[in-house]
Amino acid sequence: MSQEKMYSALEKEIKRINEKIDIKIIKGKPYRREAKTHRRLLAELGKVSRLTYA
Repeated sequence: MSQEKMYSALEKEIKRINEKIDIKIIKGKPYRREAKTHRRLLAELGKVSRLTYA
């Protein structure tokens, strides 16, 4: 997978997780698992962006 495709796939996944977290916050439910996934995806996005645009 090219780095540009990886970058866009990670962005889509982060948006999906954000929506899931928002819904859980509104409902007052815990969202710890989603928050961990979100942090992991952001770290991966940072790695890919450094490689892509360096």
